[in-house]
Amino acid sequence: MLDPLAHLNGALAGRYRVERQLGEGGMATVYLAADLRHGRKVALKVLNPEIAAAAGADRFLAEIETTAGLQHPHILPLFDSGEAGGVLYYVMPYIEGETLRERLDREGELPIAEVMHILRDVVDALTEAHAKGVLHRDIKPANILLRGRHALVTDFGVAKAVSAATGHGDLTAAGVSIGTPAYMAPEQAAADHNLDLRVDLYALGVVAYELLAGRRPFEGLTPRQRLTAQVVDAPRSVAEYRASTPPVLAAAVMRCLEARPADRWQSAEALLREIEAAITPPAGVGAPFGEPASIPPALALPDKPSIAVLPFDNLSGGPEQDFFADGLVEDITATLSRIRSFFVIARNSACRYKGEAVDLARVGNELGVRYVLEGSVQEAGGRVRISVQLIDVTSGAHVWADRLDGTLEDVFDLQDRISERVAGALQPSIRLAEIERARRKRPQDLGAYDYTMRAMPLVWVLEERSRDEALELLARALAAEPEYPLALSLAAWCHAQGSVYNWTDDAESACATALELAEKAAEVGTEDPLILAVLGTVHCFLRNNGTARVLLERAVTLDPNGAWAWSRLGWVENYSDRPERAIPHFERALRLSPLDPTNFNNYVGIGAANEIAGRFGDAVASYRRALQERPHAEWILRNVVTALVGAGRMDEASAELTRLTAAYPDLTVTKYKAAMVFSSATLERMGENLRKAGLPE
Repeated sequence: MLDPLAHLNGALAGRYRVERQLGEGGMATVYLAADLRHGRKVALKVLNPEIAAAAGADRFLAEIETTAGLQHPHILPLFDSGEAGGVLYYVMPYIEGETLRERLDREGELPIAEVMHILRDVVDALTEAHAKGVLHRDIKPANILLRGRHALVTDFGVAKAVSAATGHGDLTAAGVSIGTPAYMAPEQAAADHNLDLRVDLYALGVVAYELLAGRRPFEGLTPRQRLTAQVVDAPRSVAEYRASTPPVLAAAVMRCLEARPADRWQSAEALLREIEAAITPPAGVGAPFGEPASIPPALALPDKPSIAVLPFDNLSGGPEQDFFADGLVEDITATLSRIRSFFVIARNSACRYKGEAVDLARVGNELGVRYVLEGSVQEAGGRVRISVQLIDVTSGAHVWADRLDGTLEDVFDLQDRISERVAGALQPSIRLAEIERARRKRPQDLGAYDYTMRAMPLVWVLEERSRDEALELLARALAAEPEYPLALSLAAWCHAQGSVYNWTDDAESACATALELAEKAAEVGTEDPLILAVLGTVHCFLRNNGTARVLLERAVTLDPNGAWAWSRLGWVENYSDRPERAIPHFERALRLSPLDPTNFNNYVGIGAANEIAGRFGDAVASYRRALQERPHAEWILRNVVTALVGAGRMDEASAELTRLTAAYPDLTVTKYKAAMVFSSATLERMGENLRKAGLPE
């Protein structure tokens, strides 16, 4: 019988000297060899005969070369490959140490701190490989090498090279399966040819589970039984086997093990961020897994716990299903916002990050918060799954994480549970009664809720088309539940917009409709701050300043984080010739919602307040800041002209007026002058300069 070592040494003479066999796997036999050209030890891997025959030398070598370009600290590189003496081989560095398989067989479950570092290294390697379009397809402990404190992944792309060379995704023609059954994702075990990076993340979840629990999910089942169990049954949480597993780590591992690829992590990069966050504890707790990061110097934190609820990922389908995830975010934000001991960023700013893979430290700086709540929502067949994580952006650490399951009928209960747990994590001493008082009145009809949530983002856009679309949806909501207070108040605001922005032929009728709807909403939704704010705004438009002020002050008392209510209160003070009271309200609204696309209104409000106070230079600066948000808004350009006139800057005013009338030929001097004259006092202060500019008073 031919001696394999002698055969290899003969075939590779002058290039490698094969010393001994190191191990044997499903695809290759591994030998320790000396690289004679470079004077180093290498791991020489020889494809098993049946795989080599199915692959063919030329096709295999062409495919494996695509992995040679992978250069990463946690990826074992490919040194060489070739065909000699009828065998196909490839060469990698020889690492003195042990495989993760050997470590597990010797010790069983590993310390949690070490598990986290191993997982971080492996996921880091996967992130690099996936970015280059290379899948592993056989992640398992035997393919993870341990060297000191670091892990290295070996055999990257080899399974892909074999599969591509043979033209058989699972090598059924050769009677061999690519991958290791115990670590295979359901779609891989079922020989699906359309595999993607999520099979690697599933396999990594099995590895992580084994590192923490000392056993794999569905341990003891045959491959056929395992495949059935993977599809039908969720594995028991790893935390049930090891209670000391940090919740965020347990949630990350279990998400890897979801049967449906769409329910898993969608990229190694996203999982990497999660693991790196888990390694770092909250500030002040100590650092069992790593050193906490310092607070970014640009982050100005309020005295109270500050939080933004980011848009939840919609895992239910296309954009038409976004309303469900958006509704959860809206409700959770509204509840937290009403708790006086928290500083909560308005949803209109947080939704800026929808659909983005965000850097949370950057989000914290841009919004001026210490904590963010992020999550995902999946709804299918009447079942709902919500995964949430509360993260301290100053350290990157997870404060709390959970996964909640229920039915559509449970959705409000799920919202309440999330709000309670987030509030408790931010302030352990908070009373449940305070959280319960903060909750918004819920509808009896889920259809009414759905239509209202679909309308919600359209209501605040301040565009005629969006307003009309919102009204159609709200009409359906009110047809399903005529006394749903949130739908009534939003419809009131839509009609009020129509009257103020001239989107209707009968402004008086539109304003009367707005008042009727807002009053009805207030009757059935007593003490809801948003409803009070809408009713106060309608009175503001009607110039019932005293009534408007009472309602809006009550709204901000109930919801001190209500950016929109603070803004409307600022306008009431402007209309009442009280600019020094107005400006702090606009500034507070900007602080609570720094990225709101309608913030131009707050800058215009500050400009108007400065005009009323006679500070025309400051007014010009504020109006020009508003123009950065809405550069083609002719009414803001009109304000710039009036403020320049008030400041006595005639040449600038004349130039702006020339540009304005050229751009808008139908605009009369009377229109532009009347647009922002809030009081007789303002007119008196401006009269002299208007005469100097040759403009009618």
